[in-house]
Parts: sequence; structure tokens; C-alpha cells
Amino acid sequence: MTAKEPDVRFAKRVSRLRLGVAAWLLGCLALTSAGCKSVPATTKPDTGAMVAPSYQQLAEPHNQRIAKLQKLYAMGVIEIRWRDDHGNHFDQGNMELWVQLPRHTALRVEKLGEVPLWLGSDDQRYWLFDNKEKVLRVGMHDEANAPGPSGPIDVKPLALLDLMALSPLPVAQGGQATPAVHNDDQRNAWVIEAAGSGGPMRVYFDRKTEQISRVETLSSDGKILLFSNLTEYKPATLSGVAPLAYPKIAHKVEIASAPQVESASNIRGCGNVSVFIDEATGVFDANSNVFDLNRLMQSMPPDRIEGQLRQEMAAPASLP
Repeated sequence: MTAKEPDVRFAKRVSRLRLGVAAWLLGCLALTSAGCKSVPATTKPDTGAMVAPSYQQLAEPHNQRIAKLQKLYAMGVIEIRWRDDHGNHFDQGNMELWVQLPRHTALRVEKLGEVPLWLGSDDQRYWLFDNKEKVLRVGMHDEANAPGPSGPIDVKPLALLDLMALSPLPVAQGGQATPAVHNDDQRNAWVIEAAGSGGPMRVYFDRKTEQISRVETLSSDGKILLFSNLTEYKPATLSGVAPLAYPKIAHKVEIASAPQVESASNIRGCGNVSVFIDEATGVFDANSNVFDLNRLMQSMPPDRIEGQLRQEMAAPASLP
């Protein structure tokens, strides 16, 4: 399998994917005050009489799986449903996903040979190319809530790693207490709250398979921001690894957020995104330009830049 890289032709294409898709991503992948309103958890863990496994018994096999997935390339289909003042909407496109842990990500959405959206990140920054509007939005991982000149930066791609169960669970250091493990009878799952790549998260391990079946990204006070349901785990092929030892990833990931109610006469729903992976492998060029923001800007030159990069470009040059 050969992963595609961006080329200069992408910058000349005119997107036909609806603007609502970009609006959904900007609103619903937000972990800032501009994002969808958080809601409290809908289930209460029940410890009951069942003996729960220890945190280490769940975290160690998961982290061993993630250790094999330091590099991941996947291709498939993305479906997006959202509701706004004009009614219900649906769109879909082909997608490619590149991951190089811990923080390098790239999600490319293509429709009818055009690339309307490109979401990505490196060690310090994250970005979204909205090629319909020819706008590039850039933010810093560690300053995700800081407003830029045009308002808060909305997208936080590292949350996608959490929602796709691609983030490792923390390892206790020096006698540090480990998170508690609860039993959720309603979902037949063991539940852990821990720090993820994009912030606090609640992870549900299916009791039968011990695979992650659900992830909730949380606000600082424990309310749900986004959640995902993960099914259809299949192996990702790796070079130099026996097929029986291939790590498995969810090939169907449904991501959703709660609706945001602005007023009795104006109700907006963020909707949901479904990712269907056809193939996944740990083999791609580690020097791929898909993680290079400067190269991406050459391939998809924006008319307008918002957020951190705009501030850097506007800053006066320092004197020698």
C-alpha cells in the first residue's frame, strides 16, 4: 500500500463538499468555549459484586497494542451528518489517515477528486485547511483555549487519537496512584478515567473482548464533550511482524457530540461523524510531507490564515 502525498494540484481544485462539513468539524471537534456544549455523563458506574480487573491488567495490553502502532496509515470512507437551522444534512467522502505517535496526525478528506478538508498536527501545532473557503486555522496544543485575533481556535486533532483508541494510557510512576476501574453494567464494560492525548477522557473496555468500545472526551469538571463508539476491530498489517501478532484497530468509529441549545427558537445540533476503515497498515514513509505544515501550505495556499501562525507572521522581526 502506498500512501498518497499532497501535490500542487490540490491547491487548484475547487471544493464541492458542503461548507457545513467544515463548520461541523470546527464546532464539534472543538474543546474550547466555541465548541458544542458539554453534557454530564449519562451512566453511573456500578461496582456491584463483580471483581474488576486492576488498572494495570487493562492498561498494559492496550499500551502494548499502541506500541506497535507508532506509525499508522489507514484509508476508507468518512460520513458526516449534521443539523442546523436549514434542516438535516449528510455528506461523505474518501479519507486517508496518517498517524505518527505521539502527536503527528493528518486526516485528508477527498470528494470527486478534490480535497476540501485537511486536518493535521505536529509536536507543537495543529491545523485545519478549509479549502472551500481557502482558510487555514492554526493553533498550539498547549494553548488550545487561547483566543486568536479572529476568535478561539476550534479544532483539536489530538482528541481524534483518543476517540479512535490510539492514545496510550498513563503509566504510574514511583508509587503514584493508578486510576480506579469501575463496572458499567449498562454497557457491559470496565471504565477508566485517565489523561489522553487531547485531555481528560473516559475509556470503556468491553468486558468480553477487553477491547475499547467507547471513549468520552471530558471537560475539566468531568462533563462529556465528545464520545465515540468503536466496533469491528481488525488487524493492521506491520512489516516484520507475524500476522497473528498484528495489532487490531477499530474499523468503524462513530463520533458524536451533544446538541447545543442557543435559544428556544434557535437549536443547533453538531451531528456526528462515522469513519469506516477499509485497510490499515503501519507501513508508510516516516519522512512523509503529510506532517509538514510549510509543505502543505505550498500545496494548498490559503487566502487567509487564522490563529497562532497569523500572530507569528504579524510579529515584528527581532533585531540582531
